[in-house]
Amino acid sequence: MAALQNPSLALKAKLFRGLADPSRLAILESLRSGENMVSEIVLLTGLSQPNASGHLTCLKECGLLTSRQEGRRVIYALASPQMAALMDAAESILSGISERVSCCSNYECKTAQKCVSDRKCASSVLVSPSALSRGTVRMPLSEG
Repeated sequence: MAALQNPSLALKAKLFRGLADPSRLAILESLRSGENMVSEIVLLTGLSQPNASGHLTCLKECGLLTSRQEGRRVIYALASPQMAALMDAAESILSGISERVSCCSNYECKTAQKCVSDRKCASSVLVSPSALSRGTVRMPLSEG
C-alpha cells in the first residue's frame, strides 16, 4: 500500500487539520487543567460565546471533547488524557525549534512575509525563489 493511501496516515492528517485552528487549540488548552463551562472557556480564550460554542461542538463531534449537563450548564472536558499529553509533546518539540516554526514559509503566507522582513528570521532560514515555487526550502544557514 502506498504511504499516501494508508488509512492510518489519513486519519492522523485529519486529526492534525482539526488541531490546526488557533481557536480550537485555545479551547483545548483551557481544558488541560480540567473541565470548564462554556462561560469559563470564553473568559480563558477570549473567544466570543457563539464562536466558542461552534468550536466546542466541532471538537465534541470529532471525539476530542466530552460534555455533560449540570442543570442548565454544559461542562466540557478533554475526552482523553492523551490530548493533554499531545499538547505537552508539542510544547516540548517547540522548545527547541519555535523560531524556525514561526518563520516557516510553508504553512502561512503572512508568516513568510513577516519573516522575510525580520532580520533574525531571514538570517536563520535561506529561501530561494525556486524553492518557494517548488514548495521546498533549504536547511538553515550555519551561524558563523
